Amino acid sequence: MATEQTFSDVLKMKEEDITDDFLKRFAEVEDRVRLICTLKPACKGRGRYPLLYQYYLWYFCGIRWYIPWDRFKSMPSPETITRAYRKLKEKGIIVQTQKTSDSRAEEEEKYRFGMPKA
Repeated sequence: MATEQTFSDVLKMKEEDITDDFLKRFAEVEDRVRLICTLKPACKGRGRYPLLYQYYLWYFCGIRWYIPWDRFKSMPSPETITRAYRKLKEKGIIVQTQKTSDSRAEEEEKYRFGMPKA
């Protein structure tokens, strides 16, 4: 968990100061979200999750593109997209490749019967 001193130091940072050391100090998602909410108070509050997400991508994922707020808040969340994908798979509309299918079957066998002893 990042310390209070660490948070106050970050308030003085510029975006170009985001280094590997910075990312290591804020390794936990909870610390990162807390930091963003400290730096960008506009992210707090119901209905502001897309803005929080956009800042998370900016600071911690290196995604340096800007999407206007009006467009970003109307975009589906990553959870919505993955949920739709899972539903399409369940319905058989999206079919996994044979390679993926074989790999999964192999992993299921290992799990079911335990790993072979070396």
